[in-house]
Amino acid sequence: MLNGIDPFFLIELTKKDTLKQVSEMDGTIYAENVIENITTNTRIPIYLHRLIGLYVSTENKGLQISSDTMNDYLKLETMNSVTQLAGTLKTQNKTTTTIKQRPLQNSLDISLIGERNSVILNIFLTLADMIFEKLTSGDYSISYFNQNMLVYRAKLGNFNYNMNADNTLVNISLSLIIEEKDTKSKDDSIISLKNIGDETSPNVTTTPDATQGV
Repeated sequence: MLNGIDPFFLIELTKKDTLKQVSEMDGTIYAENVIENITTNTRIPIYLHRLIGLYVSTENKGLQISSDTMNDYLKLETMNSVTQLAGTLKTQNKTTTTIKQRPLQNSLDISLIGERNSVILNIFLTLADMIFEKLTSGDYSISYFNQNMLVYRAKLGNFNYNMNADNTLVNISLSLIIEEKDTKSKDDSIISLKNIGDETSPNVTTTPDATQGV
């Protein structure tokens, strides 16, 4: 329960209409002008509780991440401090390990148990069929609230339910996928780890002072 409120889904269905002005002469339409695009959002809450015949059994949140590791080898040439006047160079190799990451999927798997004669269960299954018809257009979203499991405006990853002849229970499993907020020009997350070698600045050049005696 969330602050004394039962867990619930908030299903939002979007309907898009176009208001047109039709020009007609002698029963013949010769022009159609779009005046306004109308978007209507319908929000339907589905509360989950054992007493109303549909409740949460299990929840499982998962983050899938792709990680690629690359090793870059740098050749560093630095002046040896002991033989500085002689101009002796000390050469060493340095390895920089770069971990490149990108998100694959952020999802929440939910298992529900319902009673066959539950009104709320039948409404929920009907809404699932309505969402299925909107998968191509994407004109829907599903939010879920239950304590620390909070998902806002997600998409449906999968949905299935099964019934057993031995009892009146219905088992439902579904997956919600959280969409990326911005997929345009998004740089990968890069973590650089330096190892192997001294912390010596590269390309250090020291010129002996001609005025000093050898």
